Amino acid sequence: MTDTVPTEGPVPQVLPAADFAAEVETAAPEPAAIEASASGEAPAPAAERAHPEIEYAIGATRQAVLDHFIDTEGDQSMAQIKAALPNVLPGTVEACVRREWEAGRLLRVSPGVYRLAPPPKPAEPKQAPPPKQPEVLSDEEWLAAMDVWFEDRSSWDVQKLGPPPNEPGNWIPPSVRVRFADRVRKQDARRREREEADAKLRNQLIPACHGNFMPGPGLSDMAPVRSMLQVVPIDHILLGLKRAVDRRIDPRAAPIASWKDERFLRAVARSYALDVLVPSMVDSWSKAGTPAKRTRASEPSPGTQEPVRRMNSSTRLAACGIAANRR
Repeated sequence: MTDTVPTEGPVPQVLPAADFAAEVETAAPEPAAIEASASGEAPAPAAERAHPEIEYAIGATRQAVLDHFIDTEGDQSMAQIKAALPNVLPGTVEACVRREWEAGRLLRVSPGVYRLAPPPKPAEPKQAPPPKQPEVLSDEEWLAAMDVWFEDRSSWDVQKLGPPPNEPGNWIPPSVRVRFADRVRKQDARRREREEADAKLRNQLIPACHGNFMPGPGLSDMAPVRSMLQVVPIDHILLGLKRAVDRRIDPRAAPIASWKDERFLRAVARSYALDVLVPSMVDSWSKAGTPAKRTRASEPSPGTQEPVRRMNSSTRLAACGIAANRR
């Protein structure tokens, strides 16, 4: 058989039992490795050449071909490879060399001469492209975006606005950062004032329940009470709460769990209506009277002269006749 690699598949041959076992089983360990394992020491790694990376398992003959190239220097002909594997049929050696060449782990230098392929270069990690510079935004647009980000951190558009406000190197103008910090400080101050006012108001309402309440988030939300205070004084709110939940007034009154309880709202509205609205309406209606009498326009007012009346021709003739008769 020649040293050239056949272009077609190897000719089928009947392998002896020993050759078939050599193709399937792994290569026998060297005596140095056996002695190292018996003594409990790890075998010294080979420092000559690195083994090529193999993505999947290969047969023992193909592994032996690669080991031959690693253990030797320079290019290897097919005759040298076959001589290094005397227990394997020549056709099997040629088939294994062809498969390693197709896999890219061997290079064909010339007909029948091969070389171990160099290790592949590690792929360079792809760097993410830098985000584009943002469009020219006004201060109000920056503040609006930062307000939304302050409530929801996932709302920040990195491609459009750059790094988030809490990361270094962001694109937010310094003047906008100063304004936003001042706005956040004022919002925190207003929130603390509102919480203190709510706590003070809650401390006024809870004792008015006389123990007939259920603690929970409903009693922590003081928005309904703040809305009532815009129209109704606190005295009427306390009075309505007492009429709704005080068991000394109604032994069957259920405990209140929220300031949105309809019993409480109706009691406050009824108390304010009966004590303020109804009396003011009655007072306004009771003062209603008849309008003053007007003087007649024909009656002269005292101290004024009677206006001169104009007479027509018949009246003048009648007056003249009366005057003539008198003469």
